[in-house]
Amino acid sequence: MTKTFYLNITTLLLCVCMVFGLTACGGFTQDDIDKAVNEATAPLNSQITALEADIADKAAKLTTLETEKAALTTEKGELEADITALEAEKATL
Repeated sequence: MTKTFYLNITTLLLCVCMVFGLTACGGFTQDDIDKAVNEATAPLNSQITALEADIADKAAKLTTLETEKAALTTEKGELEADITALEAEKATL
């Protein structure tokens, strides 16, 4: 009986020491977690910003190319009309 009593007391003291030891560690706070997440995502956010700027730049270039294409298509149509007119004039001569 005495052996069981001392074993129970030792176990209880060990548990109490473990509880105090774990609470003394402090653990992580939400601010620590937020800071770590922000530090980890900062490079990714800068890469995303750079990629978005690159996409916007390429979209602007695409718009410019589409405008030039439309102008060239119009000019092509005018030149084909001129060629047709010149061929008709040639046939009459």
